[in-house]
Order: sequence, then C-alpha cells, then structure tokens
Amino acid sequence: MNNSKLYKVLQTLNSKQLNRFKKFVQSPYFNVNESLSKLFDYLHSCLKENSESKEDAAWNYIFPGQKLDGQKFRKAQSDLLSLVEDFLVQEMLQDEPLVQHNFLLQAIKKYKVEILQNKVVTNSSKEAKRREQQSPDYFIQRFLIDRNQYKLTSQYEQKARKKNMTAALELQELTGKLDMFYLMEKMRHGSDLLYWGKMYKTEFDLAPFEFTAKLIERSNYLDVPGVGVFYNIYKSFVDQDNTKYYYDLKKRFANERTLFPEDLQSEIYNSMVNYCIGRINKGFLDFIPEALELYVQGIDSGLTLVDGEFSPTDFRNIVGLALRYNYIDFAFEFLENNIHLVNPKFRNNAKNFNLARIYFYKKEHEKVLDHLNEVDFEDVWYNINSKAMLTATYFETEEWTALESLLGSFNAFIRREKSLTENRRKPYLNFIKLVRKMIKLHPITEEKIEKLKEEIQNTPSINKNWLLEQVKSKVNAK
Repeated sequence: MNNSKLYKVLQTLNSKQLNRFKKFVQSPYFNVNESLSKLFDYLHSCLKENSESKEDAAWNYIFPGQKLDGQKFRKAQSDLLSLVEDFLVQEMLQDEPLVQHNFLLQAIKKYKVEILQNKVVTNSSKEAKRREQQSPDYFIQRFLIDRNQYKLTSQYEQKARKKNMTAALELQELTGKLDMFYLMEKMRHGSDLLYWGKMYKTEFDLAPFEFTAKLIERSNYLDVPGVGVFYNIYKSFVDQDNTKYYYDLKKRFANERTLFPEDLQSEIYNSMVNYCIGRINKGFLDFIPEALELYVQGIDSGLTLVDGEFSPTDFRNIVGLALRYNYIDFAFEFLENNIHLVNPKFRNNAKNFNLARIYFYKKEHEKVLDHLNEVDFEDVWYNINSKAMLTATYFETEEWTALESLLGSFNAFIRREKSLTENRRKPYLNFIKLVRKMIKLHPITEEKIEKLKEEIQNTPSINKNWLLEQVKSKVNAK
C-alpha cells in the first residue's frame, strides 16, 4: 500500500496535520463511516513507525474475520482520499479569514439569518481593514465583501441610498477594488509571458497588456502601491533598455515592501534580480554591484531564503556572479558570512566547492585541489563541475599527464551519466574537445589561434570565457 495515492498523500502531511486529520475523520459531521476511521488509524500507525503498510493487514484491522473484498477495500481507500481532500479545503479555509467572512455574508442572505446581519457586516469590514495589503487576492476578496454587504441591504434601502452621493461613492469604491485586482493581475501575467517567451524563444501577443499599461498611465491607479509596482515590473521587462522603470521599482519596493504579503515580496524581489542579471548578460556591467546589493538585501530581509535556509543553487549562483566579474573579496566574505544558512545536509559541498572556485580565481591552485578533495561526488552536479574546474586547474598548472587522464575519464563519465539530457551533455563534451585542441595547438600560428577562437565563440560550451582567456594567453606567450 505504500505506493498507493492515498498513502503518498498522507506522507506529505506533517505530524500536527495528521493529528488534526484524525479528529476530522472521527467527527460525525464529516464522516459517519467507522471503517474509514479504522483505515486511517492503521495507515497512521504505519507512518509513525515507518513500517510497510499491507493490504491484508489493513483489511483484517478494519474488518476482522472477514474475507478480503478487493472492490470494497478500494472503495474505502477512495472514500478516505476524498476525506483528505475535504480536510485540505478546511485547512486552507482556516488561513483565509476574508474568505470565511465572504461565505458567512452569503450564508446570511441565502438562509435569511437577518439577526446576524449587522454584527457580521461590521466584523467583516473591520477584518478587511485590519488585513489590508497590496495583493490581488486581497482586493478581490475586499470587492466580494463589499458586494456581499451591498446585496444584504433590501431593495428599498438600495433605492433610498442611490438618491444620495454616499451610495454612489460606495459603488465607485467597490468598483475600484475590482479594478485594482484586474490591473495588478494583468501586469503580473504580462510579466510572466515575457519571462516564458524569453526562456522558450517565443513571441506572444502583448497588445492586451500594452492596452492595460496605457490605462494605468492615464489613471490615478499608478499611485496605488500594488498597481505601480507590478506596472514597473512589466515595463522594465518589455522595455529593458529604459532603466527608469527598474529604478522606480527599486525605490517603491524599498519604501512600500511591508505593504505586500511575503509571497509577493519574494516575487517582486526575484523580478528585480532577474532584471539585473539580464542587463549583466547584455554587457551592462554597472548592474553587477546592483545585483550583489540586491542579494545582500535579500538575505537581510529573508527574501532570498526558503524556510530560513539558503538554497545551494542560489548560494553558488551568487558566488559565481561575484567571481565572474572579479568581485573576489565580496565572494569570500559572502561565503564566510552566510554558509551557515545552507542546510547542513548540503553545507559541506557548498562550502568546499565555492571555496575551490574562489581560490581558482585567485590562482591559488594548491588550495583549489585541497577543497575539491573535500567535495562529495555523489551529487552529479558537483561531480561534473568539480571535474571541469579540475580540468582548468591542471591546464593552468601545465599538469599535462594528469590532464590527459582526467579528460578521458571526464569524457566517459559525461557520456555514461543517464541523468543528463543531450542539451546538458553537449556543452561539457564540447569543453573537453576544445581543451584537447588547446593542448595540441603547436606550433602556434596566427591562423590557428583565430580559427580556434572562432570555434570557441560558435560552439555551445561551458567555461567559454576561460577558454578564450587561455587562447589569448597563448598569443601573448608566443
């Protein structure tokens, strides 16, 4: 049973959630089938003891003395899985007070519980104000609350209120919340399309998003923090050469960050980082310190972290960016100050691999070798990229015998490794091929150098800048 969908879903719940689900299953409001409660008890015990769950053992626990009925047992599993789904809905609802207020307002109207109307209307307004934030989810829920409150008033009251300006202003305000939801979501979706279009080299029709951007520009909504921020994100990606939108975004985010929920703070922050990386990749190196500053701010604010921890991938990307543009001191200080934020399970590899990179850039080759020896090669990524770094180290130190041996084993490893797709495999194999050509570049002639430089520039390969630097150094040494 460990491979069943039911068991795998239960495995995703933590111990507190499993205990709450037990109460849920035992509640006669949600479940009147005692066999489902027993099935969960059996599976819960297997989860706690980390033991294998077996179909016959589960059946005997639920229906002792009865012959196994496969159809009945599958029905019980399906019903318990449905209860898990209902439980997850309840769990989400507990974390969405504005949604609860909206359902309560609708229930009062549907079931004609007028005695609760004034109290619930007042409480829902207070709760909406208390939880005010700059997010599309907030504005759509606020719109629904206002609309449901309006629907609760009698037709007579609605007609009476329409005769004065107060009611008109209330309706305009209600519509405004819907506008803010729409404008924010439209700009977010436009930015997402631009991102995916760039990744997959596909062009999308941006006319609807440009129309919305023009609406924002001609309205007062640009002053609304959420609308203004997502407008600037969209414009910074659609018009990347106009840095005004990025700097406007940066200023607004610095002043208004706390108005946004945490998930949107991370989304906005990542958009700013991606813009900086895009500019750097286009050769605008003044955005390197900008990106590094953002990374530091992300650590201080927690936006770079997930559950208080640094992703090993993000960690090495930051070190790599700093080193690529010779910010060696920054890379070393960053590693020393933040390596403790990487999960202990990945910390040793993250520390030693990145220290090896730092010492490689400092041309302290002995230390490169020392730290690579401490890297656990069970992780395929570290294995492959450590071999690539070792290749460059042997080349720079002219350890030709060791280099030839490494290139042979490296080539065989890349070809055998099943986890690599062809697109990921090819740049490594090309790197090995180009290093071999550099080794054999004798006698050195201008024609050979130019031919190899052109091949490097036109060949998909890792460490392309390093390869070109080595060719250049051969020219200088000629």
